[in-house]
Amino acid sequence: MSKREFAEVMNYLYTAFDRERDKPQMRVYYDQLGMFNLNSLCSAAEEWVRESPFFPKVADLIKLIKDEEITFSDVLRDINYVISVPTGRSWEKKDIHPISYQVLKELGGKQRIASMSEDEKQKQIRMRHKYVVKEKALGLAHDDKPLIGNRDGKTESMKMIIDKGIKLDSQETKESSDMGEQNLSKICII
Repeated sequence: MSKREFAEVMNYLYTAFDRERDKPQMRVYYDQLGMFNLNSLCSAAEEWVRESPFFPKVADLIKLIKDEEITFSDVLRDINYVISVPTGRSWEKKDIHPISYQVLKELGGKQRIASMSEDEKQKQIRMRHKYVVKEKALGLAHDDKPLIGNRDGKTESMKMIIDKGIKLDSQETKESSDMGEQNLSKICII
């Protein structure tokens, strides 16, 4: 999020709570909240204005941004639902929240989670829930394929790089086989 966009959110809060702009405070807030995407911060600011008579602290806005996604108890409920589906029967990805699905994937799937003790399951789900929600709040796309940067500043997916490498290898093999035939004919002539 740009500083200009962030300043608009802060101006909204200053106006809503009838306060003067405070540049040092804005720097601190930007330092802590600038990493979140604009839509999440706007939603949190609007909710805070509706619900509270006081100007928000940084921690208040961060909590609203993170709680906007899904709570730990909701993720636990979703995963327990998936575990309760008997073997041989199926469940659909759309039946649970995307965050719950991501936590389920990261913990190794239904069978692995079902084999955990209740305490271990809750501990692991809580830890993964925080991690996945933080990624989501920061706007990191978890399922996107990683891109690799080139020196020229362009990025490519790993598959594209491998495909290029395969093409280069096949061209080099062809060229070396052509050269090898020429070398053999030169060797024979000498």
